[in-house]
Amino acid sequence: MKPRKAFDSLPARRGTGRPSRCAIRACAVVNKQAANPFEDLLPGTADNGSLAVRSQLLRTHPQFTSISRAWNSIGQCWQDALQVQLEKRLLHGMHLLAGHTLSKATEAVGCQNARVDINNLAKALTSFDTPQRFLLSGSY
Repeated sequence: MKPRKAFDSLPARRGTGRPSRCAIRACAVVNKQAANPFEDLLPGTADNGSLAVRSQLLRTHPQFTSISRAWNSIGQCWQDALQVQLEKRLLHGMHLLAGHTLSKATEAVGCQNARVDINNLAKALTSFDTPQRFLLSGSY
């Protein structure tokens, strides 16, 4: 498996460790200032001026300059279950269906103490845990 390249690295010329002229020109063009389409639309930010760097305008969502992951989802939730179903067809079109489910829904989303240790989350039953469910239905 090849190592991933850094996003800000320039492709090197074959046989040398230096970047090619084309890559240097492309980098120079992308890093130039251009007219800002978000001028006066983003008050209180640095991107509210009349000019912006082209590399920022070429991003998928150029109005966002940085994305931070402050509220990562570090928990997990799972369910273990045993399901049994019995179906019986009787005379004259009568039909009975019985099912029983034993289950346990568990989650590990909270920390045991104030210190956040994502490898040691407290395991507990979920609020929607239904340990047993019996179903009986019939038709004629």
